[in-house]
Parts: sequence; structure tokens; C-alpha cells
Amino acid sequence: MGNEVLKVVNEVTTSINEVAITIQQSAEGVGEVAKGTESTTNSINDINNSSNNLKNMSEELIKLISQFKV
Repeated sequence: MGNEVLKVVNEVTTSINEVAITIQQSAEGVGEVAKGTESTTNSINDINNSSNNLKNMSEELIKLISQFKV
């Protein structure tokens, strides 16, 4: 009976270790997703800033062009 208890304890320990590894891998995956999300957010902000700059430049260009008479 003692051997059976040892066998079950070893099986449970192995299962717990496998679960711990899976949790660690999941946490690493979440970290990678977070990095990707941050990168995407930064890119979106860059695009937004560029769009605003283009809008301002086009408004300035319209003002300059309106000074010319045909």
C-alpha cells in the first residue's frame, strides 16, 4: 500500500509540474500579445499624427494657393 501511495503522489506531482509549465507558457504568450498590442497602438498613433500633419499642410497649401489670381 505504501508503494501505491508513493506512485499516486508522484503522478500528482508530475501533473502539477505539467500544469505549472503550461501556465508559464501561457503567461509568456500573453506577454507576447501585449508587446504586439503595444506596437500596434504605437503604429496607430504614428498614423494619426501623420494624418494630422498632412491635414495641416493641406490647409496651409490651400491658403497659399488662394493668394494667386488667375
